[in-house]
Amino acid sequence: MDEREMEAQIGKEEAGEKTTRKCISCGYQDTGEYCSNCGSRLEFLGDERVSSIQNFRIILGEYLREVLDPIFAYIKTIWLLLFQPVKFFQVLCFREQPISEIHFPLGSLWRKVSGKRTQYTLHPIAFYTSNFVINIISGALVLIVLLMVSRGDSYEPNNASLIPSVSSAGFFTLLYMLATAFIFDFLTKESKVSPLFKYSFWVYIFSLVWIGPLLGACILIVLLLPLTCIFGCVLVIILGLIQVALSPDSTTFAEPYTTVLSTYSSVSTVLNILFSGIGGIYLFLVIPWRVFSNIFQKEELPTKNLWVIILASLIIPAIPLFLCASPLLVPR
Repeated sequence: MDEREMEAQIGKEEAGEKTTRKCISCGYQDTGEYCSNCGSRLEFLGDERVSSIQNFRIILGEYLREVLDPIFAYIKTIWLLLFQPVKFFQVLCFREQPISEIHFPLGSLWRKVSGKRTQYTLHPIAFYTSNFVINIISGALVLIVLLMVSRGDSYEPNNASLIPSVSSAGFFTLLYMLATAFIFDFLTKESKVSPLFKYSFWVYIFSLVWIGPLLGACILIVLLLPLTCIFGCVLVIILGLIQVALSPDSTTFAEPYTTVLSTYSSVSTVLNILFSGIGGIYLFLVIPWRVFSNIFQKEELPTKNLWVIILASLIIPAIPLFLCASPLLVPR
C-alpha cells in the first residue's frame, strides 16, 4: 500500500466509510476495532497506516491492558467476596444487576487503564487455581528465604517431606470442598437455586483459604506493624533501663534484645492464630449465612435451620478426611 492509497483509505474512514479488515484469529471479514465473530482485535499487530512509534504505543497499551485486566479482576473478586458477598452472589444467582455496576474502589483506575466500561470477576475455577498457584509460589519463596538465611547450617534433608505434605493438603482441601458442596446441596434441595451455583459458591469460599496466610500477613503488616514497632522500642528501653539499674557495670543489651525477639515471636503467633480463627469463622459461617439467608428469604423458605445445615456441611466431611490425613501428621 503506497502513500496515496493510505491517505485515501484514512480519508474514507474520516468521512464515515469503514474499512473492512480480515480477522487474524478466525478469518472473519469485519469493520471496526474488534471482530464481531470472535472478539479479537482486527489490528492484532498494530495499524499499518501509522508510524512505528505510534504502533509501539498501541501495542504497549494493549499489552498493559491484557496483563492488568486479569489482575484487576482478581482483586475485584477478592474485594466482593470479603466485603460485599451478599450483593455479589445475589447478582450471580438472580442476575438483577450487572457485576460491573457493583462498587469497586479501584474501578475508576481500572477503567482508566483498560479503557473498558465493563469490569468482570474471575470464574470460580480460575480464582481457585490462581490462589492455589499463589500459595505454592509464596511458600516456595518463604522456603528459599529461610534456606538463604540459615545458609544450610540448620537444614536437614528430612525437612523436604514438608513439600509432599503441602501437596497432599491441597488434594484434601479439594476433596473437602467438593464434599461440603455436595452435602450442602443435598440438605438444601428444597431450594430452587441450581446446584451449579451452590458448588460455585463453595469454590469461591474455599479459594480464599489458599491466600489466608497472605491476607493475614498483609493485615499484620498494615495494621499492626506500627504498633509492634512502637511496642518493641518501648520494651527495649524499659528492659535496658531495668538492666542498667540492676547491674550498672553491664554494657550490653543482649538479654533485653533476646527477650524482645521472643516476646515479639510469641505475640505474632498468638495474633496469627487469632486472625486465622476470626477469618475462618467469617468465611465459613458468617458469609454462607448472610448469602443463603438472603436467598432463602427471596424464595420464602425458612432460615431457622440454616446454621445447622452449614455446620453439618462443614463438619461431616472433616471426619473421614481427618482420619485419612492423620498418618501424614504423625512425625517420622
